[in-house]
Amino acid sequence: MPLPETQREENPERYKRLSEPFESPEAVNEAYAGFFRELGELREKYKIPDVLAVVEANVVAPNGSVMKAVTTFQWGDMSRRGTLVLYLYRQESEVIQKLMEGLAP
Repeated sequence: MPLPETQREENPERYKRLSEPFESPEAVNEAYAGFFRELGELREKYKIPDVLAVVEANVVAPNGSVMKAVTTFQWGDMSRRGTLVLYLYRQESEVIQKLMEGLAP
């Protein structure tokens, strides 16, 4: 059985709903903690040794502006982090290249 291709989901309605900002930095931190806890449980359930997650959410800053809250979390062999990031970079570079080729005259 071949390995699955990079998975992507485009659902504009869901994205819009999920893009609503958290009311405070504390609220987004609490959401991240729960998300990472459950993702760690899924990692064990499905026996996936190495996981690197990059997450981003909108949050209302103390001054009232909306900002991005970005963080990462890793499970498994910490020496694999660079390999996982490089794999993602190469995948995204291929996607960007294909998009650029489609724009060429």
